[in-house]
Amino acid sequence: MDALRASGRLSISLVAVDHADVIGHVAFSPITLDGAPMGLGLAPVAVRLDHRQRGVAARLIREGIELCRDTATRLVVVLGDPRYYARFGFQPAAQLFLRDEYEGGDAFQAIELVQGSVRAEGGLVQYAPEFRNLGQRG
Repeated sequence: MDALRASGRLSISLVAVDHADVIGHVAFSPITLDGAPMGLGLAPVAVRLDHRQRGVAARLIREGIELCRDTATRLVVVLGDPRYYARFGFQPAAQLFLRDEYEGGDAFQAIELVQGSVRAEGGLVQYAPEFRNLGQRG
């Protein structure tokens, strides 16, 4: 998260607060489609253990997607559980002929917020470069 913020690629960042304690967070950062700016990727979303199963993540995701709509974002993608993300309108990205650099398969999902934004042949979606460095130690 700090790397996205430092690079200026943290497009949307929402926090959930309970009595001045941060209990949840969701972030959206730029994605490209075959190298051209296209929309935002939802990642990460996190909720403190003692506040899970209370709808915190769902509310953060819904509010984040609404902010995407308000800012005329054309496409939002996510890598996650299809059963969970379907409730927000995500569908398999393969239905739009989109593929991701992480080979997420069914977990790679998309919402086309502006219909017709994704060209018929789809293409390769790439997340912000900061995600490629996750798990690497320098």
